[in-house]
Amino acid sequence: MLCYLYEYMEIKKQTQIFIAVSYYFVCKYRKKLLVSGHISEDIKQLSYEICQKHHVIIKYMETDKDHIHYMIETEPTMSVSKIVNLMKSYTTYHIWERYPSVHKEKYSNNYYKVKKRIALCHERIANIRKNNLHQISHKLISENQVIVSENLQIKNMVKKPNLAKSISDASWYELTRQLEYKAAWNERKYIKINTFYASSQLCSCCGYQNKGTKDLSVRRWICPKCSTEHDRDVNAARNILAEGLRQIA
Repeated sequence: MLCYLYEYMEIKKQTQIFIAVSYYFVCKYRKKLLVSGHISEDIKQLSYEICQKHHVIIKYMETDKDHIHYMIETEPTMSVSKIVNLMKSYTTYHIWERYPSVHKEKYSNNYYKVKKRIALCHERIANIRKNNLHQISHKLISENQVIVSENLQIKNMVKKPNLAKSISDASWYELTRQLEYKAAWNERKYIKINTFYASSQLCSCCGYQNKGTKDLSVRRWICPKCSTEHDRDVNAARNILAEGLRQIA
């Protein structure tokens, strides 16, 4: 909705004190809103409501093809731009809320333009992610003879709403897939250990199993048996590597 302020109409005076100021302006709406009689009447009613709340009097209001002419009377201290913005935002919001079908036409040319722009954005993100995974997998295969990873149940992990987005963005399955075929190409050994192996619970020094580390919020812990302080991720990585080497020994 667009508004055009044409002119100041009149200033009433009484003993040289300003009492009220009248403004004349035009609000332009989308044509389909004013073609429908009941929507046009709703816009008028909403205009009266917002003006009444802010002590503004509508002296004249007339509907044309795609715009409404207004003449209002208000205090001199009231900014006309404030009145116009209030009427624009208030009427537009409530009309879209009451009549969602008159909102922007679905499957229009602009719809397909935006759809294409969003698709290109997602394609760029996917390409950046895939390129990063190829670089990581290439580096791991080039620098190591044996690569060991944990066979995670990704489908179950993404069920947790607080971790789902981060896990999906990491593309763990794609990384393991790349490692698998690149290891075969380059004659490297790639091992996946069992999903249920307690890699984060075992002490990498003495083998003690601490079931209290099942909670993901525990990032550091001290082994009760050998008093070694562990970082959760580093300790799990050491255990995974040890289990992989044990399997190929």
